[in-house]
Amino acid sequence: MGIISSMSTFEMVFFIIIWFSVAWLFGCWARRRGRRSELWFFLFILLGGLISALLLLMLPNLANVNKLKKDELEVLDRVEIKDARLWYYLDKDHVQHGPVGKSLLRDLPGNSYIWSEGMEEWRIMDSLDAFMTPEKH
Repeated sequence: MGIISSMSTFEMVFFIIIWFSVAWLFGCWARRRGRRSELWFFLFILLGGLISALLLLMLPNLANVNKLKKDELEVLDRVEIKDARLWYYLDKDHVQHGPVGKSLLRDLPGNSYIWSEGMEEWRIMDSLDAFMTPEKH
């Protein structure tokens, strides 16, 4: 006779409540490791605790990776909010390039022609206040 057949109804309900509670805690642990808690909750129920725990431990901890990506995105968002315009520039042979961000234009020579939406004509970069460095003022 198996262990399940020898359990009373009360013991069976108690066992199921405990099993789901531990599965929920396992899902919380998976979330702290950067994984989807719902998926790991069900894996724990279906595969059992030992197999699920070994699988989760074998996979890399994504919590730190996701935090780094989130921090990088916040920095990029701040940069993009400051300068969301797209720019075009002419090289020395007057070939148009772009669109590029403002940060890339800073590497160009000051006498480069640049243009962005809202400008009436191409302008020399040094003539625009947005690109003036303190030593050029």
